Amino acid sequence: MPAQAELDVLLQKATRRRLAKFDELRGKVTQTGEFWDVVVITAADKKQELAYQQQLSEKLKRKELPLGVHYHVFVDPPGPKIGNGGSTLHVLQCLEEIYGDKMTSLIIIIIHSDTDRCQVAVPDGGKSTYSRGASHICGLHLPLFLG
Repeated sequence: MPAQAELDVLLQKATRRRLAKFDELRGKVTQTGEFWDVVVITAADKKQELAYQQQLSEKLKRKELPLGVHYHVFVDPPGPKIGNGGSTLHVLQCLEEIYGDKMTSLIIIIIHSDTDRCQVAVPDGGKSTYSRGASHICGLHLPLFLG
């Protein structure tokens, strides 16, 4: 079994390859299978939804994201929060209303926002933690990795 240092190097190389591929896709219309067909970001409330939609709009205008992808931001349902499971079920219901039976043929990623704090991995392996008050700006600063 490789040592931790070797695993870290392999992970760094794989991440660099994914970032290079993502850079190639920025501002270009993607072909089937190159990227997700649908990218969904969950929002804890309307304020967070608006912030995410504004960020998506700006990133698309600046051609920082792949084009031809359906980007959605869905607000978590009101009431008690039961974690990402409840949010996921809500997203699936919303997607089914939009895409119907076609949904089963789409490649979809769901990115959940954290309503209490947002942890962002930074290049040196550390983490930056933003408080709840800043959580509406967290999610879209991360690169979208290709699987």
